[in-house]
Amino acid sequence: MLSLQIVARCLLLLCMALAPAARTMRTCPRPLPGQKTRAPKVTPKLPEQPPIELRVSGPAIIHRSDRVEFKAMLINHGSAGVLVSPAERSHAFVLSSWWDATDASGAPLDHESIGYCPVDGADYSHKWRLTDSSIRVLKPGEMTEVPLTFPDPRDPLKFRKKGTYQLTLHYFFNPPGRAPDTKDGELVLTNYETSSLSPANILALRKATGLSLTSKAFTIVLE
Repeated sequence: MLSLQIVARCLLLLCMALAPAARTMRTCPRPLPGQKTRAPKVTPKLPEQPPIELRVSGPAIIHRSDRVEFKAMLINHGSAGVLVSPAERSHAFVLSSWWDATDASGAPLDHESIGYCPVDGADYSHKWRLTDSSIRVLKPGEMTEVPLTFPDPRDPLKFRKKGTYQLTLHYFFNPPGRAPDTKDGELVLTNYETSSLSPANILALRKATGLSLTSKAFTIVLE
């Protein structure tokens, strides 16, 4: 009889010791036979913002007689400044921007054959003089408008009929020409007069890289 009392007291003490842990335990219901379990939801990772964004604005609906002028902005989302002006000057004309488009079926549109002969009166036999006012470095968080070769995409593209189209703009920037210096191996400006530039702008020009950007596709409707 005494042994039974001891056993009962031990079981009581054991239950009292396990009671707090039991209150904090969570029960996980088991799925019934044939019941499907749901996988936990995974939040999709947003695409990373490119350091330099090319953003285009313009009309969404265009009529035949409309005068159209799209605009493009460069936005610096990075943590360092980016040279955006001046561009390399050359005898040969280089397109700074170009349009691409697809129709409602996804077929790409052809481009018009366009000839261009720049006449700017510049004397290419001498070095081009750069000043601090001609240097533009786009700082983090800043934006600036860039000139478009064809503000109206109907000029370089062959739109055969009315309908819905997807437009994309490409923008290119080549910094002033540079060549490796024989003394220190760093890039130095060629064909440019830089005596009036500040040391900071000379450094920006020497370290500048080109840009090759593509905008997000957007929809226009030709009526």
